[in-house]
Amino acid sequence: MTKKSQGRLMRDAMKKEGAEELNNNDNWTGLLVRYNECRELMLMHLGVGEILANPDIAAEIKEHEGKILASNIQLLTKDLEERAQELAMIYNTHKDKSGSATVDDIMLSFEIMEKYTAWLSLVEANVQPTMAHILEITSEVEKRVIAKQAALDPNVVTDVEAKTPSAEQSQSISAGIAAADHHSNPKAE
Repeated sequence: MTKKSQGRLMRDAMKKEGAEELNNNDNWTGLLVRYNECRELMLMHLGVGEILANPDIAAEIKEHEGKILASNIQLLTKDLEERAQELAMIYNTHKDKSGSATVDDIMLSFEIMEKYTAWLSLVEANVQPTMAHILEITSEVEKRVIAKQAALDPNVVTDVEAKTPSAEQSQSISAGIAAADHHSNPKAE
């Protein structure tokens, strides 16, 4: 039997080490984590409905803002429905798998991760700008609602002017303070 060369021994060791690394991965678990992150992102976008459900905000939306909001909400709804269907399709490719991927499935797990990355790019390109536009308009409406509520609140004082007391008023105030001190501490004399 011939002795293996040093180069051959090193290649065999690297191949064995590589196979161990491939067998000790958590690709399927990583894909489940990525799916849950994507799902949370979708749910976060649904929060715009809560803002618009506020009757104070709904009442303060001007006509031109309402038209823009309606158009953007229709677009957002359509995009979210499409992204939700795509997300479900991606998830269905690995929903029954967990833990580490076998050597045979490792490429499949990489392809699925690439699909999640492409999905996130679509959300960033299509959904995020629409959402930002909606939030920009609702933010301006909220500012008007807050200003209107502050104007109606009797506890908010808005018409106070700072005035400097005259010399006569200053003497009167000083005399009042001195008299108060004398009554509260009569032994000070």
